[in-house]
Amino acid sequence: MHLAIERTGIKDIMDSMFSRIMAITRPFNFSYKKIMLAFDYTYWDFYGKSSNPWIRGWTGEDGVNGKFYFLTASMVNDDFRLPLISIPSTVLEKMSIEITSLL
Repeated sequence: MHLAIERTGIKDIMDSMFSRIMAITRPFNFSYKKIMLAFDYTYWDFYGKSSNPWIRGWTGEDGVNGKFYFLTASMVNDDFRLPLISIPSTVLEKMSIEITSLL
């Protein structure tokens, strides 16, 4: 997965996702609902060996040697949580900078 991420630019991922977000959210009629935008990190386990910046080190517990981190933006209110976009996050990035790039 991290090799595919390296071949595709973050801007391309974001452009693709935002066009999908517009199509997905249209039926929800958000203009009449109070919503919040929430950001959090999601991660996937990595079991191989790599010194790639896309993979953050881990304890080795249960054979997990690292984690792929994704910053996820979601629309939330009392009734639902709708994930809008997840972008890969490197060890070098700070959450505040990543959020700014999405806004």
